[in-house]
Amino acid sequence: MRFDPSAVVGIFPSDHYFSDEAAYSEHVEFMFNGAECLPERVVLLGIHADRPETEYGWIEPHAVGNLPAEGSLRPV
Repeated sequence: MRFDPSAVVGIFPSDHYFSDEAAYSEHVEFMFNGAECLPERVVLLGIHADRPETEYGWIEPHAVGNLPAEGSLRPV
C-alpha cells in the first residue's frame, strides 16, 4: 500500500491444474478488471465443482449479477 495505494493484488493459494491456460488467463484478467471496478470489494474467482466436497465447504453466488461490471461478476 505504501508503494502503490491503487494496486490490485491477486492471491492464488491453490494448486489446481487447468489444461486451457488461455481461458484461465482470460478469467484472471476479468477478475482483476472487476477488482479495479469495485475497489471496496474482495473479488473471488471460482469454478463449478464436478462433485461436492463437503469437508471444504463452498461459496454460493447470487443467481443474478447486479454489480457494475461486464460478464458474470455476482455477489456471494
